[in-house]
Amino acid sequence: MQTDRPFDYLIPSVLDGEIRPGMRVWVQFGSGKRQVSGMVVGLAEAPAFDGELKPILAV
Repeated sequence: MQTDRPFDYLIPSVLDGEIRPGMRVWVQFGSGKRQVSGMVVGLAEAPAFDGELKPILAV
């Protein structure tokens, strides 16, 4: 499946300081419990998304 825009995810405290652009991460995608791999394309101080963020699951 391809996406046409980036998505915001929460960096959990156990991964704080370890996440960098270019890293591959596992995230929960969509409204179900499907886990997919994604690529970190950037970091931001505040999310562009106003709702509750899902956490990055693993690097």
